[in-house]
Amino acid sequence: KKKYGTPFKLKYPLIPEYLRVKYNQLAGKKILIVNQIIAAQELADEIASEVGKNVDISIATWFTRQDGMFNSSIRPNGAAVDIIRMTEEDDFINLVKKGKFDTVIADKVLVKALNGFSGEFIDWAHFAVSGRTV
Repeated sequence: KKKYGTPFKLKYPLIPEYLRVKYNQLAGKKILIVNQIIAAQELADEIASEVGKNVDISIATWFTRQDGMFNSSIRPNGAAVDIIRMTEEDDFINLVKKGKFDTVIADKVLVKALNGFSGEFIDWAHFAVSGRTV
């Protein structure tokens, strides 16, 4: 947009239906979403749109985020979303331990790293983590 004046939106149209049916159950929860940034932001937008500001969402990714390339951390409905860049698996483990999340939405291969996590874990395939697409 800056260079050519063409407005655009980054979207991820492949949020699984099994996640969508859980949105109302996430109201009032502290949620961590781990996936590629565009997909995670789309999921955060959908959850926030469904339950309103009554949700605390953090997004974590291992992949580089260049300033200005991704959507703001303030979602369309006004809900704030933290975006956390991780550099190694220990960052994920420590984030979950210290973050006091009620729900973690991430690839099921990561559940092994969550020893002692007592919240809800919702599997969402992350190709770069497990090679799974569904």
